[in-house]
Amino acid sequence: MQKDIYERHIHADPDLPLLFFDGLTTQRVTNKYLHWHEDIEILQFIENSGIVFCDGQCIETQAGDVVIIKPNSLHTVCTTADRVSYYCLIVDQSFSNQQKLPLSSLSFQTLVRGDTYIDRIFFELVSEMYEKHDYYKQLVRADVIKLLTHVCRQYQNSSQQPPKRSGNQKDAIVKDIIRYLQHHFTEKISIEQLSHELGFSYSYLCHIFKDVTSLTIVEYIHHLRCNYAMQLLSTMGLSVSEAAERAGFNNVSYFSKIYKRSMGCSPSNEARKISQDT
Repeated sequence: MQKDIYERHIHADPDLPLLFFDGLTTQRVTNKYLHWHEDIEILQFIENSGIVFCDGQCIETQAGDVVIIKPNSLHTVCTTADRVSYYCLIVDQSFSNQQKLPLSSLSFQTLVRGDTYIDRIFFELVSEMYEKHDYYKQLVRADVIKLLTHVCRQYQNSSQQPPKRSGNQKDAIVKDIIRYLQHHFTEKISIEQLSHELGFSYSYLCHIFKDVTSLTIVEYIHHLRCNYAMQLLSTMGLSVSEAAERAGFNNVSYFSKIYKRSMGCSPSNEARKISQDT
């Protein structure tokens, strides 16, 4: 089975207020793998047409387009072509707050086309993140500030209220589920405990989660654990058994089976490929 989503970290440094991905997805049009976070996310599409599901909207993109994803928005990226590639910048909420940019309380135009300023900033970011010349962290931080300021100036909607739509209550509950799972996915998770924490029945939580994300809760836990395991294999050089245990799997054979189903290759092949690249 081909891997649905592939996102490799270019850089994940605690000294920098961001995550930067060189993303590639072969995921066909579906709201599968919806996720959310408290940070603003800015996507620049590089190759082919893509589709972004964001808070109930279906946004069609083409190469060169930029998509601004507001903090706390349920979203995912997919494609109508064989694949779509993009750059993904996720800026830490605490950093934007330090710059007095209250991004979580603002509403933004979602799709941006033909903005040469953003194009130039992304080009500088990509160059600095890949090449890592002296003082590149200072330049990256400056570029991020310029980019966020530009977004707030040019693409903040006059209305602070996002358009109302049906399903907001469901989305809010799904966000609560995802928040809980993101904090506890490496632990032994009881769906009954999740039900108790959120105050809804087990069957209701399973139903609305499947309805909104097209995944069961167990499938989403596997998705989180496999992505985390891939990061452990690629950034920490752990063995397959160590990565499996840290990601929340207590059986290496079962981990390998789930990893291959989710990521498109076995974890041992992933580790071998990473060692060859380094």
